[in-house]
Amino acid sequence: MKNLLLTLLLLPALAAAKVPRRGGHSAKTMDAESPFYYTSLMMRYNAGDETLTDEDYHYLYYGYAYQESYKPLDANPDLDKLLLLASGLDPDNPAGRRSKRCSTRARMHWPATRSAPRSST
Repeated sequence: MKNLLLTLLLLPALAAAKVPRRGGHSAKTMDAESPFYYTSLMMRYNAGDETLTDEDYHYLYYGYAYQESYKPLDANPDLDKLLLLASGLDPDNPAGRRSKRCSTRARMHWPATRSAPRSST
């Protein structure tokens, strides 16, 4: 029942979604004469142009993949550092000991979790 309700709620959004066609976006976003030229759309977006249409945003979104600055597989050092911190490792010395903040937090919570009574149900 829950899945059916969720499907019915999402159906209008899926019907309105525009699927990009192959080749159309790269040609339109890289042609300086096109109204969907990526650089001019990005300049309008950054200027806060309120006249941008849904189609303009569509080409702005998909046109970014054809820009030289788009490098989805490059390493992100900030994300790596965040993941090391989240795992409790010291980002300055990942092969070494765990960070003091994480080990202190773990020591503070360990006795509370070990001594908590468990329910039999």
